[in-house]
Amino acid sequence: NAVRAQRDITVLLAYLAQGVHELIPPDVLHPLIRTIADHFIADRCSEEMIAAGLNAVRAICSRSPLAIENPEAAPDSDELGVLLQELVSFKDHRDKGVSMAARSLMQLYREAKPSLLLKKDRGKDAHVKMMNGVAEEYKFGKLMVANDEQGMEWLTKSLHGEPIVSGGDDDDDDNSDDAIQQDLNEEGSDDE
Repeated sequence: NAVRAQRDITVLLAYLAQGVHELIPPDVLHPLIRTIADHFIADRCSEEMIAAGLNAVRAICSRSPLAIENPEAAPDSDELGVLLQELVSFKDHRDKGVSMAARSLMQLYREAKPSLLLKKDRGKDAHVKMMNGVAEEYKFGKLMVANDEQGMEWLTKSLHGEPIVSGGDDDDDDNSDDAIQQDLNEEGSDDE
């Protein structure tokens, strides 16, 4: 029966990650992440277990980025991101799966809350944004709503039956824009 429990643990971690959302308080999720780190992400564990644990933590933190902060730490202390720094330290691990999982967690926090990372792990863009005061960090309860999405105007034109014509003002993504436009035109012709 213990073998079955070991085999199904990745499924359990996936269910756990899918059940997390940004309105769950971070102080509820932190002990959960701490438990995953203690049981799966340690040098005594196999590489597969470490990679699975890091990926589970990344999946949870991508839905609730503040969950990795220590709720008992003072708001401006260095103890807030201690767990994150421990997990990111696996980026130099000898196993490629483990190092990639740690780097993906580091990349998540470069965008979400770079102040939790060490200066050397923040990356150039996040460091410049922090120095200029432009970095927008997550706050609990604040909903991040997208105002505009690339290709949205094509979708609305397609829904209204208008012909889709490329404006030509975006020179950086001409190939991907053409592919999206072609896909939308093909979908419109398939419906007829």
